[in-house]
Amino acid sequence: MKTFLISIATLLTLSAHAQKVLPLHSNEARVSDGTYYKDLDNELSPYIGTWKGSWGDKTIYLELRKIKEPLTSKSGKTTYTDRIFGERKIVTANGNVLVDRITNFSQTDAEFFGPFTSWKDKKTKLLEFHPKDMCTAYVILDVNFLNAEKNKLSLSSKSDLLSLGSPTAFDEAKCSKVKDLRQGTNSAILNFPREIVLVKQ
Repeated sequence: MKTFLISIATLLTLSAHAQKVLPLHSNEARVSDGTYYKDLDNELSPYIGTWKGSWGDKTIYLELRKIKEPLTSKSGKTTYTDRIFGERKIVTANGNVLVDRITNFSQTDAEFFGPFTSWKDKKTKLLEFHPKDMCTAYVILDVNFLNAEKNKLSLSSKSDLLSLGSPTAFDEAKCSKVKDLRQGTNSAILNFPREIVLVKQ
């Protein structure tokens, strides 16, 4: 009997601390600490993998992974959500590696993350691209699968650069790209094209 009571007490304790799992786009109003917005419908699965495309004489690789991301609110409550994180590698035609963030893929500070839904068009999915060493600058990329198999996609941006703050407010001593940002930027400075088609490898 004592063993039975201990087992019941243990089960009650575990269930009280069990993580609440909700669908990825749940709009439940009351969310408890530890709630996990999980990709239950595998909506993010088509994005996962290594993608390859050409940009002039360069080859671009983009590795996308599904990461369980912790999000902590101002009140200290932590929830989790499945999100796509991505890193890039760029190689020239003669084999020079210009950028390689895939080798040391960051699980917490990747250059790409999303997808998000456009507020203008609910069918449009977006990725944010936060190139490193570009202060607080970022680019919004439209993501479109180009075939039914979802092994071919396009990334495109309507502008070269968006910023989280005025470029004039950036500190040149802390950011080597401030001069470029002040003069306006382009795809060459970002080291990523405004539009590219990628094929899953």
